Amino acid sequence: MEEQFYLIFPLLAVLCLRFGKQYFTYVILLIIIASLVVAEWGWRNSSIGNFYLAPTRAWELLIGSIGAVIIDKQQVALLEDKFKSYLSSVGLLMVVSSYFLFTPETPHPSIITIIPVLGTIFVILFSNNNICGNILRHGVLVHIGLISYSLYLWHQPILAFAKMKFSEDLGLVAQAIVFTLIYAVSALSYKCIETPFRDNNVFLRADIYKYSAASLVLMCFVGVLYISNVSIRKYFYPEDMSRYEMMLVSADSHEHQIDYEDECKFRYSSLNEQFKERFNDCSIKHGKAIFILGGSHGIDLYNAIAMNSNNEFIVSLSRGFCRAHDFIGELAYKPKCQYEDFKEFASMNFDNIMKVIYTQTPDRLFTKDINVASEAHLSVSHVDQVVDYLSRLKEIYDLDVLMVGMLPPMKKSPIELDYKIDLKPQLENNFSNNAIIMTRYTDAVFKEKLKKHGIDYISKFDGFELDFSRDMISNGEITYSDHRHISTEGERLFGSRLVNKLNI
Repeated sequence: MEEQFYLIFPLLAVLCLRFGKQYFTYVILLIIIASLVVAEWGWRNSSIGNFYLAPTRAWELLIGSIGAVIIDKQQVALLEDKFKSYLSSVGLLMVVSSYFLFTPETPHPSIITIIPVLGTIFVILFSNNNICGNILRHGVLVHIGLISYSLYLWHQPILAFAKMKFSEDLGLVAQAIVFTLIYAVSALSYKCIETPFRDNNVFLRADIYKYSAASLVLMCFVGVLYISNVSIRKYFYPEDMSRYEMMLVSADSHEHQIDYEDECKFRYSSLNEQFKERFNDCSIKHGKAIFILGGSHGIDLYNAIAMNSNNEFIVSLSRGFCRAHDFIGELAYKPKCQYEDFKEFASMNFDNIMKVIYTQTPDRLFTKDINVASEAHLSVSHVDQVVDYLSRLKEIYDLDVLMVGMLPPMKKSPIELDYKIDLKPQLENNFSNNAIIMTRYTDAVFKEKLKKHGIDYISKFDGFELDFSRDMISNGEITYSDHRHISTEGERLFGSRLVNKLNI
């Protein structure tokens, strides 16, 4: 986003400034308002795109541009020192308070992001000979500011490698070690790389162009080697690379999952008009549909049933992260889930629904990691929310409801295994006994509760006929795509068994 800003903003300035600075300012303000409006829409409808795409983040950068215009016009100098001190203190408070007010569930970017953005502008514009300015002139903060660009460049790769090596959730000691390493590398980078390159007596502009060109060629060469790495290594380590390719295929089936699609076999993540039109057309042609609900496991189940069933009318409303219960713990964002919309849809289309099948993962129902959790960590209140939702579908809309139960999660994804040794025993041993016990316990709790409402329940242990010593590799492919989802081959294998078991 920053690189796009550096490319686009100068062109925008060249186009607008010919009409005067005031016109340029109005254009920037208009873009800020438009970008913020899109961001407000974005976090409600496409939170990932909202966070990562430039149009919804542009207003944050452009507010800084407005700050530059204000400084250029020297309007700040006209304000009284007391008022500037007040504004800078408010700005610092806004920035600091964001660390405490914002949680992973806070929509961002959104209107609330104005708090840290405006706070930052207030600090930049109004911190001079006042309390805020004195705080920011402290030696420690000045030092951090000097090495901040190096910190910015180094913190992400070091954190990423640390999490890959140890855990997504680093402990306090690990965090302290990682932060110390980030600081040390950044300080060294600032002294040995950044500072010399800023010195015209050490590096002339021609030298910088020359080294930049050489670096670009080197990175392109490294990139080509990376892309062809497996092909090259296959000549030297054919068995190792064969296993590695098997792991890549497994991971790719999750990262780039493709829905099974036929004329009247389709999945949507939301109940939009296109879904309704296709459903109506197919109900005229085929009568009643098998309807699958769920989150990412609902997507897996839809593919498993759709590709194996002879039934020609199978549809799904499934969206990642979406389950028929409230979220436990904190999430970076909350998607708009489809369950309430389905109720409305069911009230008008119950005559065209043969069966509703719901599924989900077990680990999201526990308040502790399922690999170490006990029965006491199963949130019964969240189980009851699912039971209540399914029972209402059955009782209010007179639907035939079935719940397909829990898939036991692995300790880690297949892509994280050691490709230099046999994968089969690694995969078999990649399940903790505790996770299996807790998954079966969750199955039992659901089955007992749903039985009271006349709703059938089948566990994936039974429906998939799971046998860890037999089923982890099928047709030369791994049947799990990551530690908690099945791969395309898993959908084919387990889906065929489930379809036969359910006779659908």
